[in-house]
Amino acid sequence: MRGIVCLFFLLMVLNAPAQNVPPVFVLPNYSDTTLEADRDTCIEIVINAPEAGDSVFLWGESELFIDRDSTAYFLEKTGTGTFQTRLCFRKACRQVQEDPYFITLFARDSSFDTTIHHVRVRFKNSLQEELGKLPNVFTPNGDEVNETFSLSGAKAQCANLFNVSIYNRWGQAVYTNNRISFKWDGGNCPDGVYYYIITSAGGISAKGIITLIR
Repeated sequence: MRGIVCLFFLLMVLNAPAQNVPPVFVLPNYSDTTLEADRDTCIEIVINAPEAGDSVFLWGESELFIDRDSTAYFLEKTGTGTFQTRLCFRKACRQVQEDPYFITLFARDSSFDTTIHHVRVRFKNSLQEELGKLPNVFTPNGDEVNETFSLSGAKAQCANLFNVSIYNRWGQAVYTNNRISFKWDGGNCPDGVYYYIITSAGGISAKGIITLIR
């Protein structure tokens, strides 16, 4: 009798419908990442639906402004099998800070099996490194060496939030520019000591003294 009962349960297990397998996040395969802030700051997302003929619905929740400037909805994609898309942060330059932002990604298949993936995202602005390389003396004398006060290796990240102002010893502004590619050659200013202030995204700033020698 016991053997018959065991055989009965074995047949039930063998004939039971297969369990649905939830979608798998192939990318991102990390929980923490740092991205360079720019107008096209994105992460790649790859979803695999293991079951043949399945479709996937993808969405997310975050405090970031994502895609459609929404804090709770950024993406709606459907596909069959494996598909790839991008998650882009349209206001990344304004999100530069030390603390991370949190994103929760949800992938649900047509059987309502759901996978949840948490990602911490930090945005950086490489301008900070370049500000440390600013000269404290420049000599616009025509010898093509150290001719301008500028950020020679600066990238264009967050350029729309950039500003530089240069003042003389009396506090009068002698030069202003809102481009990272600025180059001050001294203009008609006399030799002497000047004071500069630079501001950019995420509170990144620099101030100091620059000496003009012709």
